[in-house]
Amino acid sequence: MKETIPPVDYDELVATCDLAQLGVTGAELHGQIVGEHLARQIRPFDQWLATLCKEAELIDSLQEEDQQLLKNLYQQTPIELNRIDLGFQLLLPDDDYPIEQRLNAIAQWTQGFLAGLASAGVQDKQIQGEVKETIADLIQIAQVDGGEIGSDEEAGKEAERDYAEIVEYVRMAVLLLHAELTGAIHND
Repeated sequence: MKETIPPVDYDELVATCDLAQLGVTGAELHGQIVGEHLARQIRPFDQWLATLCKEAELIDSLQEEDQQLLKNLYQQTPIELNRIDLGFQLLLPDDDYPIEQRLNAIAQWTQGFLAGLASAGVQDKQIQGEVKETIADLIQIAQVDGGEIGSDEEAGKEAERDYAEIVEYVRMAVLLLHAELTGAIHND
């Protein structure tokens, strides 16, 4: 019987990142893990955690439940990326959060994703065509600033629409890159 890995809640991940002083946001951390797994830079969890914590004292100060949450996230990511139904979802704040925070979170997620790809060794020479255009789009999304939204009602409605479109674009970009890069990187 297969062991089921419990899903990770965004708010719990944010709390773990903050309490452990990991230096990344929850959204950024999920993006980073996805980028590394997408590039098939799958290290043992303990090695990944040591790199994340950078200092042995941080690992020692992590509570057991926080380590388990991070382990669940790390192990669940490749499973989610390989779902046949393409149901992979970005780990982001839900709609109860203000739109400014959600826009900042998608920018942070994308920054983490791009950093994960880079740290996993994805190089420009490996990226061509549609994939190169997609990466350029993600670089632009990583620069989104939720603080630039106007304060009137119409600006808020437009920001909500834009946010939904951006999240879906990033999600589909990840799936496209997953399909393209996993073969391209290791078939040089």
